[in-house]
Amino acid sequence: RLVGGSSGCSGGLELKHLGEWRPVDDDYWNIKLSTAVCERLRCGSAISLKATSESSFISVWRVEYECSKSPSDLKNCFRSSYASSFIILTCSDGVRLLNGSSRCSGRLQVKTNPSDQTWSSVCEAALDLHDAEVVCRELGCGAPSFLQGALYGDVQTPRWSPEFQCGGHESTLLYCRSSGSARSSCSTGKAAELT
Repeated sequence: RLVGGSSGCSGGLELKHLGEWRPVDDDYWNIKLSTAVCERLRCGSAISLKATSESSFISVWRVEYECSKSPSDLKNCFRSSYASSFIILTCSDGVRLLNGSSRCSGRLQVKTNPSDQTWSSVCEAALDLHDAEVVCRELGCGAPSFLQGALYGDVQTPRWSPEFQCGGHESTLLYCRSSGSARSSCSTGKAAELT
């Protein structure tokens, strides 16, 4: 879980292991592990990772070095320790990029229903350069470029079809105006993909 942040998708990372919630030490922690946590929390991608310091040592969970290379089975990767710093993590809770080579590339999805955690792919025609700039800023990535076709895997449904109308200055994509809420499908291979 993430605690003390502005939403359930940001804050101090705590892990329940052996029946006990503790902060997670920042030793051996990396963005790959952070992305796995964000996905597990259904919060999109990891966009910010930093450590905070306490004035004294506290009980923490520390990830084993071997596990920091691959986040496949985090459950069995922690040991009890003491530390004076722990992880603060921010995930993007409104947009994510899937199946790309990094957290800054992939098929664009937006969270269309926060209450039931529904994500929808965005049609390529619904996105322009201003929209892409907002997405890349929200994810903490550089300047955007569009990729055509289904390079990162395509899906049939659900799809987000209203066209975004960002000015390019918005902090998140879902703060942009859109053309309306009517849903329709776009053809296979036309999901928006960004790097």
